Amino acid sequence: MRLMLASHPHIAMSRRTNLWPKFYQRYGDLSRTDNFQRCLKAMLQYKHITSLKPDADRINTEFQQGEPTYARLFALFEQHNAERLGKPRWGDQTELIERYTDPIMNAYPSAKFIHMIRDPRDQYLSPVYLADPGVKERECRWSYREMALLSSAR
Repeated sequence: MRLMLASHPHIAMSRRTNLWPKFYQRYGDLSRTDNFQRCLKAMLQYKHITSLKPDADRINTEFQQGEPTYARLFALFEQHNAERLGKPRWGDQTELIERYTDPIMNAYPSAKFIHMIRDPRDQYLSPVYLADPGVKERECRWSYREMALLSSAR
């Protein structure tokens, strides 16, 4: 699905930047320069974000000109990537993003979520999958995601 969306001439899709799960609220109030700089440094070093080819100076400058929120900082990374690709819209494929539905919708009221449910029976038919000790953990994660989305549905 990500590749199909990314092939659209108006949509830039990043893959698992994990902006919300990895960085949201982890560095305190971003209006404090030291907190912002620590967060920005960590983001610029994170391998999933480097693929966006961020311009640290530009992000730093633009962030100082507006509201100092995590959502705005994340949007700057994504918007700059979309701009670099010549696309007006952006999206991200991040696992377990449903935990952040409320802050995402508050920050980006026109945001859309695409939640795909894979039929788990496909995996259970695989002998390799059955021999995998992580089966229960993935099953629990899948159940959690479904419940989280149902409880936060708008």
